[in-house]
Amino acid sequence: FSVVSFANGQMTSYGNLQLLANSSLNVTSTNVTVNGPSSFDGTLSVSQGNINFNSSVQQSPQGSILINSYSVVTVNFFGKLSGNISLTNNSFIYASNQTTNTYSNVIADETSKFFIGIDTTLIT
Repeated sequence: FSVVSFANGQMTSYGNLQLLANSSLNVTSTNVTVNGPSSFDGTLSVSQGNINFNSSVQQSPQGSILINSYSVVTVNFFGKLSGNISLTNNSFIYASNQTTNTYSNVIADETSKFFIGIDTTLIT
């Protein structure tokens, strides 16, 4: 079991981002850009932060993506989302038209939205 946390800053990853089962990546008040392929079997948690995925994203059915407190996650390329996704307190996912949402359990409160199948280049 491992937990990795990023807070109050900027991070750019050029390699693969692989989150194994029973592991967590916590992003708080940080802008993260991931330019390599990503896979999630564990938990990605974002609070008051932004993540831009510029390469493929794969979430297994065991993986969880928790987004809250004015956070934005953008999937700009191919994505396959299959696990739990939770959006609360003015949080958003923008996923490109190359993204599929298969067997995913998406829970969003009234202030949050999951946009899938859109042209993410129009988001500023």
